[in-house]
Amino acid sequence: MNFSRWLLMIVVIVVDAVNGGLGHEDCTETRCGPGEPAIRFPFRLKGRQPIHCGFRGFDVSCTDDNQTILEMASSTKLRVYEIDYRSHAITGLPYDGCLPRELFNSNGSYPFEFVRPATLFSCPPSTVRDKYCSSMYVRGDLARLSPCHGNNSGNHNYAVLGDYCYIDEMPLVSCIKVHDYTSNPKYISERGILRWSIPSCEHCKGRNLRKTILKILGIFALCLVLIATGTTVYYVYNSNKKEKENQLRIERFLDEYRARKPSRYSYADIKRITSQFKEKLGQGAYGTVFKGTLSSELLVAVKMLNNSNENGEDFINEVGTMCQVHHVNVVRLVGICADGFIRALVYEYLPNGSLLLDQDFTPKVSDFGLAKFCAKDQSAISMTTARGTMGYIAPEIFSRNFGNVSYKSDVYSFGILLLEMVGGRKNFKVMEDSTSQVYFPEWIYNLLEQGNDLRIHIGDDEGDVTIARKLAIVGLWCIQWHPIDRPSMKVVVQMLEREGENLAMPPNPFASTSS
Repeated sequence: MNFSRWLLMIVVIVVDAVNGGLGHEDCTETRCGPGEPAIRFPFRLKGRQPIHCGFRGFDVSCTDDNQTILEMASSTKLRVYEIDYRSHAITGLPYDGCLPRELFNSNGSYPFEFVRPATLFSCPPSTVRDKYCSSMYVRGDLARLSPCHGNNSGNHNYAVLGDYCYIDEMPLVSCIKVHDYTSNPKYISERGILRWSIPSCEHCKGRNLRKTILKILGIFALCLVLIATGTTVYYVYNSNKKEKENQLRIERFLDEYRARKPSRYSYADIKRITSQFKEKLGQGAYGTVFKGTLSSELLVAVKMLNNSNENGEDFINEVGTMCQVHHVNVVRLVGICADGFIRALVYEYLPNGSLLLDQDFTPKVSDFGLAKFCAKDQSAISMTTARGTMGYIAPEIFSRNFGNVSYKSDVYSFGILLLEMVGGRKNFKVMEDSTSQVYFPEWIYNLLEQGNDLRIHIGDDEGDVTIARKLAIVGLWCIQWHPIDRPSMKVVVQMLEREGENLAMPPNPFASTSS
């Protein structure tokens, strides 16, 4: 038996104990019949409700003709017509002409009290008087006090109840008046009234205490069951989730392992993947890039290479490099096409455009076309042809008057990228739109020099002025005309991570061009 079932069994046992055990009816309100008074706590209906539904001495029974009878002390009974639970009052008549003597002489030990006017008499035994009392059920003006049965020696006590209009007709010969009882006029009724008070009994308090303790234990056990159930559900859910994540991780690993060797595609395959070159993503120095689909879940970018190099050195160089490099920040080469003079490279698709970010905003690097011109131990190279994307190409690539091509050329491209992030536009777009416009980086420099606010344009957010100013200053340092004036990437990272606004403004790289 597991823990949850064990706790559930405890709850069932406790709830059963609180409600009086199995096989017993509950303590909801009941009646002997239509038109009869409601029976509820502190009264209980014998035979229909368990003992704990009422106090001892507050038992009520029903006659065969559905009359409500209150069973009182000394085997006496009261025919009950009405029970007022708000004022603790009972309206009724003596059943069989007998009332318990405790109603008139209890010293507070009896829970019921007769509260209408009455006169007590002491009379010698008389069958005539007893017969009169038992036959006066409808009127109920004379009642014998307990004990009412048997031939008891000595005088008997009687009570004349209520109005004395018929006292001359009562068989009170040889009787002596013992005491007169008076009461508050508001309790006077045609049929007589009893009032009750809640008895003070230690066993009742103990029983209530036990019931309270059992209820608390039941609630506590129920909470344990809920906690155990919730914990089990959470554990099972997490276990299944982790198992699925592990399985997915394994499948991705296997997919990446298989993808290390790029697939070979024909030109017909390339046309099918790109839907006849339907969606153009962009164009660079090496060729045009189209969006394609390998499957319903895998998008690719297909780069159709220009036929500028007859021996295919660009193609061989990029394919060879990409096959050797496997890194989370390097764009993955999915496949190649070498069909006659057709050359194409199939890359994983990067949905975030020029920033080269994937769907998880992980930065990716692509285009290794310049790698063949530089040996592994060289930091500066010579070039006979300018290569790269317009707007990002460093000046030294076009003219050796600015210096040699080196890693500082990449620093220049990175600076343009930072300025694009600040200005919210592409450098080459500005250059294409109008040659008469102010040069885009110069526009950024003028804003800083004039003290205007800069904000990063991302969606509807205004961004942070401090961050935008820092990016702009670092970007302007990176695009200095001469490579020797540009910082290394290590210094660039230090500048970006530096806190505060203590970055020095770079020299104006556009002073000579603007003049």
